[in-house]
Amino acid sequence: MDATLGEAFMTMKRREDITSVQPGDKVYVDLRFFSDPWYESLDLPDWQDSSYVIEFEYTHWYHCSSKKKISAKFFLNGHTFGLDTYQVYAWGEQKVFDSDKMILVDRALAEAYPAILV
Repeated sequence: MDATLGEAFMTMKRREDITSVQPGDKVYVDLRFFSDPWYESLDLPDWQDSSYVIEFEYTHWYHCSSKKKISAKFFLNGHTFGLDTYQVYAWGEQKVFDSDKMILVDRALAEAYPAILV
C-alpha cells in the first residue's frame, strides 16, 4: 500500500467510532505497538517470529459524547494509553489469548527484560 493510501485509510478509520471493544474488555496487544525499533532492542528470544503480547484493559471513553478514543490500562505497570479508532483496529481488538501464536508478557518475563515496563 502506498504511503498516501495508508495515511488516507488511517484518517478515515479515525473518523469512525470504536465499535469492536468497550470499557471493561481485556485485549492482548503485541509489543510492536510501541515501535519496531524499541521491540527489536528488547532482544527477546525468537523476537522476529513470535508475538509477545501484553494484557490491556479498556477502562473508559476519553470523552463522554464520543467513542473515537478509549483509555487502555497495561496490567503489569499500571500505565494507561489513549487509543484512537485506528490504533484499536490495528493493535487492540484481540480479545482471545492464542497460546499457539502468542507469548504472554507476565511478571517473570518483564523482570527478565525490564525495558518492557519502561
